[in-house]
Amino acid sequence: MKRGSAIAGLVLLLAGCGSSTTGTEALNKAAPAREFAATGAPAFDEAMTDQAVTDRKIIKNASIDLEVADPEQAARSVARLAEQFGGFVSNESLYRDGDGVDEVTFARLQVRIPADRLTQFVDALKADAIDVRSLDMTSQDISEQYSDIEAQLRNLRAYENELRLLLTEVRDRPEAKTDDLLSVFENIRQVRGEIEQLEGRQRLFDSQVSLATVDVTLTPSEAVAPLAREGWSAGSILRQAVRGLIVALQWIASAAIWLVAFFLPVLVVILVPIGLVIWLVMWIVRRRKRSATDGGDGA
Repeated sequence: MKRGSAIAGLVLLLAGCGSSTTGTEALNKAAPAREFAATGAPAFDEAMTDQAVTDRKIIKNASIDLEVADPEQAARSVARLAEQFGGFVSNESLYRDGDGVDEVTFARLQVRIPADRLTQFVDALKADAIDVRSLDMTSQDISEQYSDIEAQLRNLRAYENELRLLLTEVRDRPEAKTDDLLSVFENIRQVRGEIEQLEGRQRLFDSQVSLATVDVTLTPSEAVAPLAREGWSAGSILRQAVRGLIVALQWIASAAIWLVAFFLPVLVVILVPIGLVIWLVMWIVRRRKRSATDGGDGA
């Protein structure tokens, strides 16, 4: 609606600037633009439908998880393989999982491969791996969206040409005003912006169609992973044993502290009086025995 209003305004502007004959000529020149604004697509778009259907636009993607002996080395091999197939690695990351002796390295890569060689590339990846943990291949038909972009581009370019013709006519008029030129320039700028946006989407679609995207995950095999990923672990047992030793030593130290700080004073308080009583009794007994002995000798 906005584009149609702009065209109508330009046509009225041109009609008002000149004679009736010149205004009629301007209306005739603007007729294709008015047809675009009313219908949104020229008649020749339908004639190209069959060709658009036969030229399918398919986006192919794949996701594969491979078990390998060494993910870091395998990542380098995947990069070399991608180059051999005419592709490249667009993203790569290495990360570690686990703790201590259980830590292992994983790798993830995103590879762009010519779409017509996707199957061969995936087969080559599978051949170099120990095992294929998972594989998912998808395809998306964007033929309709692509054809729609092409139609919009044809219409907008035709519309832009009409605007440029109108701009030339306005410039050639001696009585043309600056506002008239600015109005035409603004419409051309808006149309050019829409064309560039659609061309950007078209280039993106072309890239996605020509180059398939493959997400590769490299998982370490049992040969480099811990022998016992689940359950028993030497490192865990060692840590548990050390913790047990520390607990035992702490218990012994606590017992010694209790013995020195609590039990010994208690024993002193209890045993010293008892000891004094025993010593006093024994002293009295010995004294009596000595007195009895001395009395017997005197008799």
